[in-house]
Amino acid sequence: MGSGLGARWQGYPCNATRTIGDLFSRLSPLVFFALLIERTVEVVMSVWRSEDSNRLVAEVRRLKDSDVQGNPEKDAALKTAEEALGRFKAATLGYTLPISWGLGMVLAAIGVRSLSLFIDPAALSGDPSTNSHLWWFNACDIVFSGALLAGGADPIHKLLDLYRKVVEASSAKAAGL
Repeated sequence: MGSGLGARWQGYPCNATRTIGDLFSRLSPLVFFALLIERTVEVVMSVWRSEDSNRLVAEVRRLKDSDVQGNPEKDAALKTAEEALGRFKAATLGYTLPISWGLGMVLAAIGVRSLSLFIDPAALSGDPSTNSHLWWFNACDIVFSGALLAGGADPIHKLLDLYRKVVEASSAKAAGL
C-alpha cells in the first residue's frame, strides 16, 4: 500500500446535473456570493481610493478640455497626468485581487464551494484509503472556489446574457419570427 497522493485512487462520484434549471440552481449561490464580494470590494475600494481617483480624473479632464493642441508644455502635462492615472488604476487593481480572493477563500472555507456542487466527496467518507484524497479535494475546492468567487460577476453576467440570447432566439424561432 502506497502513501502517495495517487495511491488507490477510486475517483469521486459525480453529482451530474439533469437539466439546465438544475445547473442554474446549483450555481445560484456562487452567483450570489460573487456579486456580494464584487460589491463589497467596490465599496471598500471607493471609500479608500476615491479621493485620489477623482483628483487624477479631474486633472486629466481639465487638461483635455483646455486647448493643448500644439502646446508642448500642455501636451507633456496631459501625458504625465494620463500616465499617473494609469498607474493609479493599475495599483488599485493590484489591491482588489488579493482582497476579493481573500474574501472568496473565507467564504469557500466556511462552505461556499464550487467543485462540491458537482462531485460528492461525502460518498467516499469513512474509507481510510481516501482520507488524503478528501483532504486534497477540499483544499483544492477551497482555493478554486475562492478564485472563482474573486473573479467577480462579470463572467457570470456574460454567461447569463448568452443564455438569455439563446432562449430569445429559440423563442423567436418557435414563434416563427
